[in-house]
Amino acid sequence: MTALPLPKDCSVDLLDGRGGSARQRWLARVDWRAWRWPVGLAAGTLALWLLGLNLQWGQMVRERKALQVAMDNHLTAFSDIIGGCERIAGTPIPFSYNVLLHRTIYIYCFLLPLGFANSLGWYAPFIITFVAYTFTALEAIADELEDPFGNMQNDLPLDAISANIERTIAEIEELPVEQKKQQESFFIT
Repeated sequence: MTALPLPKDCSVDLLDGRGGSARQRWLARVDWRAWRWPVGLAAGTLALWLLGLNLQWGQMVRERKALQVAMDNHLTAFSDIIGGCERIAGTPIPFSYNVLLHRTIYIYCFLLPLGFANSLGWYAPFIITFVAYTFTALEAIADELEDPFGNMQNDLPLDAISANIERTIAEIEELPVEQKKQQESFFIT
């Protein structure tokens, strides 16, 4: 068996066992050829374990990227919806349209008795009153629906919807869920 070439300043030749500490002399006496298979097997096992770990990490990264892409798509759609809602809230019905609608309904309701007086007889006031009430109610509903975002009783319950989304996300993320507040009025806020 030949000695390995070591640098000149090395104080021990591991194959020869001269000089150095007792540990170095013991290392020189060990027959390292007997350790070749166990060490190779351990190194192979470690390499396979690291490869499996790397594949697992790669799978986690792919799943996280897929989740990120899905969340990005949902957030993009959500921002489009918010933009649509802002356009609805920021674009009121023109005043001239409101005036035209209002005057047309009232002129129609005032002229309605002239058209139905002969054909309906004594039922005309009741039917005309019902028709006039229906048209004026539809106009009032149209005025209220012009701005659905606010804090009035007939506006959309955006606070309740937001709280529901927040609770759902907290349940998905397994975070503590905030207790539901008591209603202070007859409508949802």
